Amino acid sequence: MSVFSEGISVDIPRKKREIGRPQGEKAPADAENLVKYSGQAIHSLRNTRKGQVMSEDTQSPETPESPKTPAESGKPVIQYDDFDKLDLRVGKVTEVAEHPNADKLLVLKVDLGGETRQIIAGIRGHYSPEALLGRDIVMVANLAPRKMRGLESNGMLIAAVAQTDEKSDVVILTTEKPVPPGTPCS
Repeated sequence: MSVFSEGISVDIPRKKREIGRPQGEKAPADAENLVKYSGQAIHSLRNTRKGQVMSEDTQSPETPESPKTPAESGKPVIQYDDFDKLDLRVGKVTEVAEHPNADKLLVLKVDLGGETRQIIAGIRGHYSPEALLGRDIVMVANLAPRKMRGLESNGMLIAAVAQTDEKSDVVILTTEKPVPPGTPCS
């Protein structure tokens, strides 16, 4: 059974028990205690509205657990604050060269609007240097620097990878319209 009040839906258990009253305690006899328990009930409802649930045993707020992994990817679910840490920006590829020490890597120089970064990308079998020159790409701009086969990469381009039985198809994420280098993405 559900009770609706001010947009709040509260499931009422079959076993009669009032929200906000400690288990086993009788209903208040006087008006002062009635106000006290009503306030606790409203507090309980507010916590429920904020995404918290009341524990049956302790009547203390608990945060509901999120599923550990989504079915499709097998990667852990992250909170919005984790996503918000990413600095995704549009960059314009100004130079492209084959990595001297790796068959699958390209070395890209990317303009981020007043700053040029070198990133190393494993897309050599999917894109020629000429096809990337002058393109806008979406990249992670605040990724920690990493050495890749002797050269430092200062970011990561974002690409979709479609797997087929025979091969993988890599598609670089870009913008629908031209935007200035360094434009943030969200």
